[in-house]
Amino acid sequence: MSFYNWLIVIVPFCVIFGMAIYMRRYVRDIVDFLSAGRVCGRYLIAVSEMGSSLGVLALVAYVEANYKAGFAYGFWGAIATPFALILSLTGFFAYRFRETRAMTIGQYLEIRYNRSFRIFAAFLRTFAEILANAIGPAVAARFFIYMFGWPGTLKFGGMEIPTFGLVIALALCFALVIIWSGGMISLVVTDAFQSILCYPIFVALAIFLLIHFSWFGEIVPTLANRVPGESFLNPFDIRELRDFNLFAVFVLVFGSILNRGVWCGGGTDTAARTAHEGKMAGILGTWRNGFAYMMLLLMAVAVITTMNAQAYANEGWTIRRSLTGQILEDTGTEPGLKEKVIAAVNAIPEPAVIPSQSVKSNVDTQYFETVQQVFIAEKGEAKGNAATLEYRSLFNQMMFPVTMRHILPEPLLALICLLGLMLMLTSDDGRIFSSARTLAQDIVMPLWKKKLSVRQQLWMIRLLALFVCMVFFYGSIFLSQLDYINLYVTITASIWVGGAGAVTLGGLYTRFGTTCGAYCSIITGAAVSGGGILLQRNWPDHVYPFLKEINLVPLLDKILKTMAAPFVPYIRWEMDPVKFPINSLELFFLAMLLSMAAYCIGSWITYRKPYDLDKLLHRGVYDDEGKVNLKTEWTWRNFTAKVIGITPEYSKFDRVIAWSVFAYSLVYGFGICFLGILIWNLISPWPEHWWGYKFFITALIVPCMIGVISTVWFFWGGIVDLRRFFRDIANRKHNPSDNGQVDKAD
Repeated sequence: MSFYNWLIVIVPFCVIFGMAIYMRRYVRDIVDFLSAGRVCGRYLIAVSEMGSSLGVLALVAYVEANYKAGFAYGFWGAIATPFALILSLTGFFAYRFRETRAMTIGQYLEIRYNRSFRIFAAFLRTFAEILANAIGPAVAARFFIYMFGWPGTLKFGGMEIPTFGLVIALALCFALVIIWSGGMISLVVTDAFQSILCYPIFVALAIFLLIHFSWFGEIVPTLANRVPGESFLNPFDIRELRDFNLFAVFVLVFGSILNRGVWCGGGTDTAARTAHEGKMAGILGTWRNGFAYMMLLLMAVAVITTMNAQAYANEGWTIRRSLTGQILEDTGTEPGLKEKVIAAVNAIPEPAVIPSQSVKSNVDTQYFETVQQVFIAEKGEAKGNAATLEYRSLFNQMMFPVTMRHILPEPLLALICLLGLMLMLTSDDGRIFSSARTLAQDIVMPLWKKKLSVRQQLWMIRLLALFVCMVFFYGSIFLSQLDYINLYVTITASIWVGGAGAVTLGGLYTRFGTTCGAYCSIITGAAVSGGGILLQRNWPDHVYPFLKEINLVPLLDKILKTMAAPFVPYIRWEMDPVKFPINSLELFFLAMLLSMAAYCIGSWITYRKPYDLDKLLHRGVYDDEGKVNLKTEWTWRNFTAKVIGITPEYSKFDRVIAWSVFAYSLVYGFGICFLGILIWNLISPWPEHWWGYKFFITALIVPCMIGVISTVWFFWGGIVDLRRFFRDIANRKHNPSDNGQVDKAD
């Protein structure tokens, strides 16, 4: 890119860093550093969470998943709408968690169970969190390297420095500067500023992609060019899809309810002025992402069209060859082997005609099979299959930035570079800070015998953030990611999430849960998920060759097929030399089911007396803040308002917001776009091209209209909240004893 295009990236980036450093002056105690003084308003929280919820990792994962499975299966995700709406509007878990006044999830677990469980759970959560997030810097670094075609090494002062390691180190240093400067205050303010900057970038990219590609002339025909059972548009024709299908939707819906609070206490969960403000921030989340998801969708369809449309056959052929060369350089393939693979790939001709695509036979499979043949011939079957799995994973992930490099003009390439940098910062700094906070507050502090001063505790958290950065760095360098990003994150996070849902929900909503039940739950979830990870990572080069050597493959194949038979076609278990037969979502579901059973059984065995929830939630005689009991009786007149969570705390405008979310999500999203279309198709199925029209209206037109309104609304609300934030945090009364430690008297 030219110097002027680089200025598009550099200038906003410098402003963000200046803001982060300036926030340092507002940090005066632990609550400021960890929870932004608990004075954040709803719009400040909602806007700042938009950027942190995306991230480069999420961007690449979204394109990767939709390139694999299309958009049809997402139609069934609307099943989650009533559940998500009710959980959001009622403040399920979040409201009660805020009432505990716990600064972290660990502090809550100590109050509800005991200190040893807090430490054990914090260690397990941090381990899973770091393992799941450690690939974030690696994916972000590769995103920039592949997008700009940077070489594998850079020469500096006579030395050769690996580009991959250098970019990761710089990304982590940027995140560390923001964290060290002002903690949560810096994160909230800079994330909000970056999220506001993202909106015009979304608009510019969306306009270009809609002009560059014809929706009905190129995009829809490409999405429709699929074999029966694997449609990218028709949700009634997806029975043969694997990994991302109806069962995946069911697991994600089930998990979103059970695991509502497993990450609570991280991010801005403890930063709201009141529990009600935090609840309203969650409700506003429905409106904030209009342009964001439209932009993600357009990027995904742009990649699918470029790589699979007949009109772009030459571009797709060029990108695949270029991508293969970059992957081989990235993975350090031996020069001789690299030349053989490139020669074999270059011998693949440009497709004259692109037939109907399928999971097993598409334009990409010829490249995968060719590379696998060369790898096996040179490395042997076990190592060749392992190398193929790594090649295939990087191919699926890095296709997105390489495609953007080929289709975007330089000014827009600069904008997507700025977007990537901002999304990388907002996600990386939040993940690092979350892990550091958990280590400090839930492991070190409970074990620390002496009382720490505010200054000592702040520096302890900063040093732990540095430690997490180092773990992220080495994890990104040495941890090979061999699955789809969404599935990798699911199974690694499941080490904690698989068993934590029953523990966190059971603690707030039941009186029978005991510490023994809590231990049983998270140990069961971690064992199932951890065992699955070990099998997945060692399958092609160790486990499968061993099973083949002792002639167990046919027997296990028969057993797996028999077990999965009742659930075919949504679950298919069969032996494969490259990939473990049970995918990450299936392992995650098994972990959740078994951990729920373990929690109930363990609690039942050790149950002595009901737990005092009023004390935990500071209600009744334990209310020391003079809260007014705002509960009202259920009547037919207030039934609907009660269902969607409206209480006497709601102002008139709060009620308007709640009812608008209810109308959009339940009436339009669920009632019209899901139930209405479902009933229509059960009576009279739509032709394929009708789904293209539906997709255009619901995924582009409506989000665009919402985006225009919400951009102005949230921009103004964010500015007002930001002004109040600076005033309130400057005037906040400080309490040095409010540092996340639990008094033994409690």
